Amino acid sequence: MFRHALARAGEEGDTFSFTFTEPGEYPYFCEPHLTMNGSVTVEAAG
Repeated sequence: MFRHALARAGEEGDTFSFTFTEPGEYPYFCEPHLTMNGSVTVEAAG
């Protein structure tokens, strides 16, 4: 799991990016809205 604090409260149309450096599956969720969740699957380049 990864954690990232946004600089300000998100507004409609905002974007977010994060660079994963290791292959794996990374679950995520929204702390204020715990039913908003998913995962990112990172595969090795090859």
